[in-house]
Amino acid sequence: MRPGGSPLSGARVILRQREQVWTALTDEKGEYCFCRVPPSGSYVLEIEMEGFAGVMDRDFGVSRLRVAVRNAILEPLSSYHPQSGSAATP
Repeated sequence: MRPGGSPLSGARVILRQREQVWTALTDEKGEYCFCRVPPSGSYVLEIEMEGFAGVMDRDFGVSRLRVAVRNAILEPLSSYHPQSGSAATP
């Protein structure tokens, strides 16, 4: 999502676990899906798009038979001011 809550389509979403990597793009509603991903609490989830500061979650968990949701707001690089300890990446 953009600041203000409007969806951002075409953002690249990356899910990693060791050498396994899955990628998806957000749709016009800003939604994405990784289907049939093995359950684990040790995924790294990254969301990035050119012109925006990315978001990274180093402890993203996926449970068996449950939907895992990660909402994020991507800040335009022109107005991005990281906070100490922030998980965002430029």
